[in-house]
Amino acid sequence: TMLLASAFLANQPGGTEVLNSTDFVYDYTDPMWVKTFAEIQKWFQNYTTDNAIGAAYADAANNFLNKRTAIIANGPWMTAAFSDTSKAPEGFEKKVGASIYPGGVALGSATGYYYWIPKKLSDEKTEAALAFLEFINSPEELEAYMVAEGGYAPNIKTSDDFLSKFGPILGDLKKDVKENMNEFTQSLGKIWPPQIVNSEFGRNLPLLANGSMTPEEFAKQLTEKAQKFK
Repeated sequence: TMLLASAFLANQPGGTEVLNSTDFVYDYTDPMWVKTFAEIQKWFQNYTTDNAIGAAYADAANNFLNKRTAIIANGPWMTAAFSDTSKAPEGFEKKVGASIYPGGVALGSATGYYYWIPKKLSDEKTEAALAFLEFINSPEELEAYMVAEGGYAPNIKTSDDFLSKFGPILGDLKKDVKENMNEFTQSLGKIWPPQIVNSEFGRNLPLLANGSMTPEEFAKQLTEKAQKFK
């Protein structure tokens, strides 16, 4: 839901500027937010399964892999499950395509991290850790990572046969990014305070979905909560 909401907001005037904020955002009463929440409400009421609210990832993935839903908002790492017959019907991968979000929106973060070097290591271990980081972030390794799990590294010069290494699904995504991406932006999880991401958004979502709360009321409620966490 948060990924779709991020894409909806990115399509609103001024939305990408908000999403690319380097600070937390605490006010969601602007019309761009209300329209985003209205779109979420519409999708819950018309375009998904009855158990979408509160469903675990396994439930959402299972619905998609067994053709009970037509799309799933997720990362390219999921594509490995499409050809896994313990999770999806045989041949399922041949029926799936991939794209960025409508409006030419791609979601991601350039501030991701995977490895840490702890303090107080010996000089020898620190040097070894730095050598590993240099290796794992080399163009060759980044290319191998993108081929295995998808991804986008616009500043990396890739090999001549890079695109030919992709399977059809990740190839679709790579082609869409190259030809149709208008906006590359963060998701809401990067600009909302943790209390909104981890608690308040999900707590109020059922009320928005079932119509007990209007998009305007939802925006006001989240804003009032967020103000307490400044």
